[in-house]
Parts: sequence; C-alpha cells; structure tokens
Amino acid sequence: MKILHVLISKGFAGSELYAINLLNHQSQSHQTFLIKNPESDTKKYKKFLNSNVTTYDLKGFFKKIKINKIIATIKPDVVHTHLGNASKIITKKNFKLVSTVHMNFQKDHYLNHDGLIIPNKTQIKKASKLFKGKIKNLYYWPCAQNNFSKKNDEIKKELSIPEKSYIFGSVGRFHKQKGFDIIYESFKNLRLDNAYLILIGNSHNEYKHYKSKNIITLGHKDNIQDYYKLFDCYISASRWETFGIAMVEAMTFSLPIITTVHEGNKDWICNYNVETFENENIDDLKNKMIIAYENRPKKIEYNLDRFNYDNTCKDILNFYKEL
Repeated sequence: MKILHVLISKGFAGSELYAINLLNHQSQSHQTFLIKNPESDTKKYKKFLNSNVTTYDLKGFFKKIKINKIIATIKPDVVHTHLGNASKIITKKNFKLVSTVHMNFQKDHYLNHDGLIIPNKTQIKKASKLFKGKIKNLYYWPCAQNNFSKKNDEIKKELSIPEKSYIFGSVGRFHKQKGFDIIYESFKNLRLDNAYLILIGNSHNEYKHYKSKNIITLGHKDNIQDYYKLFDCYISASRWETFGIAMVEAMTFSLPIITTVHEGNKDWICNYNVETFENENIDDLKNKMIIAYENRPKKIEYNLDRFNYDNTCKDILNFYKEL
C-alpha cells in the first residue's frame, strides 16, 4: 500500500512519537509518506523517523490547497491523520481516510473519514452516536526505548542528587492536564530525608517557580528511558487523558506507580498492581507518597501484552484493509 500520514502540529510529544513509531513499522513493507509542519522540531523527526519515509513540509499559507495537491501527486491508498487540524482540511477522494483520535472526539473534524482509531471506551461511546464510519479500539504502545545512554550515578551527579536517594518522577507536558501542580504541591511540604521529585516535559521553563533543593524540573529528553530507570516511583496525576503513554512507559521499566483514574486508563488500570488516588486530592497523594517512601516497594513486572507495539501496528494495517 501507499500510506500517507498527515501530522501538522508544531509540538513534539506523545502523539508525534506515536505517529513516527507507526510510520517506522509501516515503512518496512509499504510505501510511506509524511506531511508535517516545518515549524515542528525537524531534528527530532530526523532522529526518530526512518530515512525511507518520504517527508513533505507544509509551508506557508493556503495549507488546504497545498495538502490536497500533495495527496493528488502521491495517489495514496490510505491517508491517516493525527490531531484535529489535519483531519479537517483534507478533501476526500480515491483513498481511505483514517484518523487516530488523540484528543476528544469532535464530529466536525471527521466528517469525511472512513475509520477512526480510538484508545478509550468513553470517546468510543461518544463517537458511536455521531460517526458513520468504522471505529477500532486500539491502545497505544510505550514509545521509550531500552537503549540506555547514561548510568544512574551519572545523572545523579549532573543533578546534584546524593547517591542513596529516593526519587519520585513524572513525565509529560507542563500543562494543567498533566497535574504537575498537584504533584508539586503534594511533595513540597513533605519532610522526607533524601527524597527528590523530578518533573520532565515540554514548557518546563514556564515553571521555574517549581524549583527547590529537592524538586527538579527538566525539559523534553530524547533519552527519557534513562530517567525512567533512575526513578524509584512513578506518579501520574493527570486530570484527564485520552490514553497516557508515559504511564505505560513507566510500567515497561517495572516502576511502582501512584496514579489518578481517568477516562484514558479506567478501562484497564484496575488490572494492574498500582496505587491510585483521588483526582486533584493533594492530601491523598501526599499519603500515598509517604507510604511509598517508607515501604520502598520493589520493581513490579507488569503484563503489557495489550500494549504490544508490533501487534498493534499490524492491527492498524488490518483495519486499513478492512476499510
């Protein structure tokens, strides 16, 4: 097949990595193309995207005209869109139009689509009432790799963290959605000897007031696997999520987890041995952090078959064929 992905967001986070991972898998046996935003982080695309994927930068004005002209040149069998703006500006012709719903379902974004891939049942229920095409429930996979570049003691030295410390960590954008403010407020007044909190994600410079002796904020890390390996306990305080790739990544590194329950994980989180706390409840999270610090739970082996990268990519290809 000729498969074209359209991703014209400026950022680089979970949705972008998902699309790149999917393209890399599909490029092994199909002709693959990507239309992206030239204002996105080109270096990261070059670093993570297979070189045999043909890439187009959507420059300047009249994006709708330009994007449809590229599609007419490629003549793809499938166009797969990511995030709302890409979905709205494509004119449907002689190809199947598919989208992964990375955010909340909005009817006007998907009027011409043949199929949707949705990772949680709440949004599937909403879409089923309004969308006339086919819907596939598929979870995301962990994007972090196991190719470590730094040892724990190297990172601790860089961050001035003593050798025998207990480290809480969280990964995501510095945005209200991710609940970093809840984690910060829960941790800052705890009096735990040699305990540290590390928050990692885009827009961290806007949260310099979070910094203190035992609280460290870092920007996006390409080698995020090194930091998962460093953490002793992972915290997810998301107020809402479509899925939550970072928590599944934390599971791949066998981390004890403290998390909220929201529409993105409620379909499956109850099947795992994790601690939960009430959404936005600072005192509840504080208590769970104290228990984790005092008990020092061991690493946990999670069964992550439902989040298997290879199997899910094959399911997506089968969905194309079904359409």
